[in-house]
Amino acid sequence: MKSFPYTSVFLFFLLGCFATVSEAATFTCNATTTATCQSIINYVSTNASTYRNISSLFQVSVSSILGANNLPITTTTTVSAGSIVKIPVQCQCTNGTGRSDHKPIYTVQSGDGLDAIARYKFDLFVNYTEIAAVNNISDPNKIVVGQELWIPLPCSCDPVEENKVVHLAYKVASGNTVEGIAAQFGTNESTLLKLNGISDPKSLKEEQILDVPLQACKSSINDTSPDHGLLLPNGTYAITAKSCVKCSCSASSYILDCSLASNNGTCPVDNCSGNLTLGATSGTGCDAITCAYSGYTNTPFKILTTPAPNQSSSCKSAAARHTGPTASAWMKLVHHFNAGPLPRDHSFEASISVPERHEQILAGTERIGEGILHGPEDLAYEPKSRFLYTGCIDGWIRRVDLAGDDGKFKVENWVQTGEHSRPLGVVLGLHASLIVADAYEGLLKISPDKEVEVLAGEAEGVKFGITDGIDVASDGTIYFTDASYKYNLENHMVDMLEARPHGRLMSYDPSTKKTTVLVKDLYFANGVSVAPDQKSLIYCETVLRRCRRYHIQGKKKGTIENFIENLPGYPDNIRYDGEGRYWIAMSAGRTIVWDTLFKYPILRRILYVVEQFVTVPKGMKNSGVLSVSLDGQPIALYSDPNLILATSGLKIGNYLYYGSLYKSYISRIDLNQTKKHDK
Repeated sequence: MKSFPYTSVFLFFLLGCFATVSEAATFTCNATTTATCQSIINYVSTNASTYRNISSLFQVSVSSILGANNLPITTTTTVSAGSIVKIPVQCQCTNGTGRSDHKPIYTVQSGDGLDAIARYKFDLFVNYTEIAAVNNISDPNKIVVGQELWIPLPCSCDPVEENKVVHLAYKVASGNTVEGIAAQFGTNESTLLKLNGISDPKSLKEEQILDVPLQACKSSINDTSPDHGLLLPNGTYAITAKSCVKCSCSASSYILDCSLASNNGTCPVDNCSGNLTLGATSGTGCDAITCAYSGYTNTPFKILTTPAPNQSSSCKSAAARHTGPTASAWMKLVHHFNAGPLPRDHSFEASISVPERHEQILAGTERIGEGILHGPEDLAYEPKSRFLYTGCIDGWIRRVDLAGDDGKFKVENWVQTGEHSRPLGVVLGLHASLIVADAYEGLLKISPDKEVEVLAGEAEGVKFGITDGIDVASDGTIYFTDASYKYNLENHMVDMLEARPHGRLMSYDPSTKKTTVLVKDLYFANGVSVAPDQKSLIYCETVLRRCRRYHIQGKKKGTIENFIENLPGYPDNIRYDGEGRYWIAMSAGRTIVWDTLFKYPILRRILYVVEQFVTVPKGMKNSGVLSVSLDGQPIALYSDPNLILATSGLKIGNYLYYGSLYKSYISRIDLNQTKKHDK
């Protein structure tokens, strides 16, 4: 027993020898000799916490954290251990290096050590040697309770490739690759390597801190405004002008979108000419003018505005037709877009033969809710109440009462899923709930009393890009797809053209609230349908024109089999009708043009670049719905040469209802009458 103290000392000596010190994360900043801006830390919460506690640790406001994570300002939920929380930090660049501007200040507590503070409080975005250096601590082992320490977090204010960006400090996780990180955050591999001084992508190390540039929205804020440095990346917002103005960033235009956050009489604002108020738009199309936020003054306090023209990509394309792209613009566009070859086993042979074809369905199509149901992408039917649910382009879940005896269908605004939402997949859940795959909000649950709950927005540290297809098993497990983690819904066609495996199939367990990635590397993962025996599910990959079976129970659990391949079109949602058939919507039929594009990546790259300046017809036609047996044998195809972007098909009784991404109504056809319209 007397030898124990010596053994203890020896063990501490060994631990000291084998302990590793994380490399210092030094972000270059050569913008000016002294510059300030806002950067972001991609912080992972070590323990369960709250946004208020995290706010106190980093000494930034709760509202700014909620804005950086695009969460409602009223969010009060607990932050679970392992959750990613983006932390906005004020950055100061001095002598070529960027560090957080003398914040946060951490007060030493009993039992603290510099390495423990760096590792367990600040997630190794700084190491103990850096903390010691900036606080003039000669001996890192000598700190005292109550001592205040400046924590120098890495950041930068530099533009990247002549573009203003928001720099994100990202800690490399196990399994990360440079290509995957670049795709996740909308940059490219070569930019990421150059910015971080990495010569070999394979040299990436776990816990290495990377400088990731996030494209920022352009703004009309003038240089004299106190918030002139406001930069926001896609999917974030900020409250500015003394809490009077809310500005958000959308990837559809990358133009700052601002409106009054509060108008209780304490927010004086100048209107634009024509008495146009802040955030309002006059005119339509490319002639539209928006009253944009241009900053504020302190003495006297006043919110300033300026008229701004339509800066959408289509309008910029129209302008570009007259001016033409510069050489640097061509190079940047080509560099960003990474078109890839399809898998070697993908077939360009003749499509699978369908025994029964009905190719003139528009002649017998009835329109339901026309002018009210804009973009009814997916459909869910509740037979007892006879309500048909669908998600619309304005964020509303609407339902149609199919019980009317007079042939008229009443449409009800049921629930709006969010301010900037776009519900896609919809399915009935347990306990009279509706489960929604929202392209922007993630996986949602809507209770019978219309309460909206966000179930999941990311998996394995990667946020959902386009939460898409969805179904629910009898045990309540939710199965769903993320079509692309790289692109959002506005840019889904870019993902299609790039033809890279950015999609995922996932499950969500309501009992554990755990999201699990089941299958990665899918080519635009789309519809999902659980098999009637509950032992497997069918999921579709749009780009590859196929649907596959994934086993969720039994001896084959976790394995994948082909279900149906070489479809005559590009599959979207898939639904089981309870009568022995799956119904697969096809957004477009197969054509020679699309076959050629998918054969040759160079053609897709050229098309992508040209699309930035002129609108190119896509040649879509022959959309429709295919019925398939339980073992994947095609039965009947209902299509039309003039139909495009049919996204879902649902058989109810003798009728086939089908949805669309863009039409302003739900369509239905009487299956008993289809032969009358065949030619």
